[in-house]
Amino acid sequence: MNKNLPDFHSIFDLDLLHGKLCWKKRLSQRVQIGKEAGCFSQGYNVVSIIGIHYRTHRIIWYMVYGYMPNIVTGK
Repeated sequence: MNKNLPDFHSIFDLDLLHGKLCWKKRLSQRVQIGKEAGCFSQGYNVVSIIGIHYRTHRIIWYMVYGYMPNIVTGK
């Protein structure tokens, strides 16, 4: 586990069937618990946690496999 990353398991619920992250923890006034996390930016669904932007597919990978890859492609 990378100690520099937030505890994604405490922040998000993972819906593997649909490949979605839903907010579990309210990090800001804009966050609604139970709603799908993120917005689209440059073709990717992205969330911001403490000012750092993460692509949601990378968070899902981390939550499933336990490490953050350098590159994840859809090919």
